[in-house]
Amino acid sequence: MIYKKYYYESNSYVKENNQYRQQIFNQVNCEDISYSRISSLPYLENDLIKYFKKYNICKNPEYKNSLNSEKKDAFNLYLTAGINSSSLTFENRSTIDFENSTSFRVGAEIEYILPFNNDKCSFLFETSYSTYSSKVKVGKTLFSAYDLNDYTIDYNYIDFAIGLRHYFFLNDNSKILANVGYVAALDLSNDSRSLKTSKSASYMFGIGYKYLNKYGIEARYNISREILHKNSPFISDFKTFSIIFSYNLFNY
Repeated sequence: MIYKKYYYESNSYVKENNQYRQQIFNQVNCEDISYSRISSLPYLENDLIKYFKKYNICKNPEYKNSLNSEKKDAFNLYLTAGINSSSLTFENRSTIDFENSTSFRVGAEIEYILPFNNDKCSFLFETSYSTYSSKVKVGKTLFSAYDLNDYTIDYNYIDFAIGLRHYFFLNDNSKILANVGYVAALDLSNDSRSLKTSKSASYMFGIGYKYLNKYGIEARYNISREILHKNSPFISDFKTFSIIFSYNLFNY
């Protein structure tokens, strides 16, 4: 089938030769398929597969798509790395805002492509390691046990994220992704003076881009989570915005 892009009028802009549509209309057409369907058919693998499947069913109602029957469920394994920008607030009789902190995160993600909706939906599981270190100036009225000018917190944790992903295909090489999921955190440190941190949970959502199903970038937001022990006199509010880069090690 003939499909070409070419420069027109001294390379001022690009035009397309869509002769493949006429070829399909002349040679691979059926009375159940309208001309308008063919005239707007994109030159993309998924769209062409759908068209030829419809044509084969039109010619033979008992036709079975061998591509679907041979297709295996797909798993992707990604290495991830990125940057976190985190904020932390304590509340009791007053509000204590810690300094925003920027840190690195590393992790791995397993993705399972769900066997429906043309590979647009997937289930994901990601684990990542992150740190948060910050300080705030406090007075004796807020932390009566300490007569200090600064109060510091070091929070090291592993996130376990479970979620759903939806893809929006731009072409055969590029796609937009959107995530939503649940995140449970395992605390690895207890170095926050008298305030004990503990395991916690929250929700996340993100949007990103993948190229060649190999390279990816995502902006993700983890909404408020409580990181202090339940016996703490304070209520905490920990939030994180992340930029995450991913590399696909293999798929199956």
